[in-house]
Amino acid sequence: MPIHGAAMSLMLKKGNNRRREEELWKAFTDADTNKDGYLSMEEYVGVFQNHGIAITHEEVLLFFNSKDRDRDGRISYEEFCDRETVNERAFKAMDINSDGFVTKSEMLKASNRSTRRLSANDVEACFKEFDKDKDEKLSYEEFCDMMNTRRHTLELLLEHHRSHDEETETATTTLCEDDACSTTTQETNVD
Repeated sequence: MPIHGAAMSLMLKKGNNRRREEELWKAFTDADTNKDGYLSMEEYVGVFQNHGIAITHEEVLLFFNSKDRDRDGRISYEEFCDRETVNERAFKAMDINSDGFVTKSEMLKASNRSTRRLSANDVEACFKEFDKDKDEKLSYEEFCDMMNTRRHTLELLLEHHRSHDEETETATTTLCEDDACSTTTQETNVD
């Protein structure tokens, strides 16, 4: 049975979308030289240089800042592809009245709808630390500061945990090597 008009068009579009997605992913992963899942300023400069584009530092900074919508100093794959970021989705979920700000009551209501419930004291602490202009609401920039601080803290904890695991593994390996040596020495002395 032959494929007709709309079905053929849809199949071609899906194929083109898949190829475009693969090209975007390849471009992103090629530019991500340290393979951390993000593009730093230096890696972003490399994107322009690799394509032979002469660009000033000010222009790179302008492009970088326009891409770095969650304000964490790096570009995620979502930002690279101009997709909605985690911070943007979270902000929209909390900004219940869509006025561009998150109030204390909105944060409490939104947290009651999620698995991570916040107490009134938690919300007060967030606002005390991140409501820089003390207007009793978080702007998107203030919200990003809060989210990025939390993410950075989690990354530090994970990094500490990984390095602690590596130290423990190294110590265990050293002890095992020492045990093997002492066992060999003991066996040698017994003969």
